[in-house]
Amino acid sequence: MSIPLNRKHIVFVFLTMFVLSIIIIPLTCGPGSCGTGGSIYEIYCSFHMICHQQPERSYCISAYSGVPDITSCSNLRMTGPYTFVSGSGRLYHQFPVCARCLGFYLFFWLGYLTTYRYVRRLPSMRTFVLLILPLAVDGTGQLIGLWASSNPIRFITGMLAGVVSGIFLGLMIEGIPRTETGR
Repeated sequence: MSIPLNRKHIVFVFLTMFVLSIIIIPLTCGPGSCGTGGSIYEIYCSFHMICHQQPERSYCISAYSGVPDITSCSNLRMTGPYTFVSGSGRLYHQFPVCARCLGFYLFFWLGYLTTYRYVRRLPSMRTFVLLILPLAVDGTGQLIGLWASSNPIRFITGMLAGVVSGIFLGLMIEGIPRTETGR
């Protein structure tokens, strides 16, 4: 028995592979394997097309001691491209996207996933704007030099914008109408 694939399933598979690559790439780096010229380095470079990848605005992950540990790359010492070390000598690798993009892409995928079972109506335009606005305000404030946000703030603003954007895409592909009130 074959399962018919529609556009929504194809987009879901693509988004899943994309999000998994963001998570898996830093975990596949061994000591020295993220250096220039390697295939993992080339994959990191490909993510530069969609994200600035500035280390001070990114998270790093370490899974060498069993339990994964995620911290801001700015708390660590850079030892090579996308590679960092803590004060105790633990090796970390930078995610291939910054904290804001990490929150956006992870929660975009989760928002899209919710449209398969839980969310059946588009959020109101007011809800959409309220969830996108923190990202726009924070990003603009940083861009023009009014403030410098922390990585948790960047992650949260990306998360809010990502979840509502994923819901919108998932429901628009299905052709679900807006809320009854049209707000």
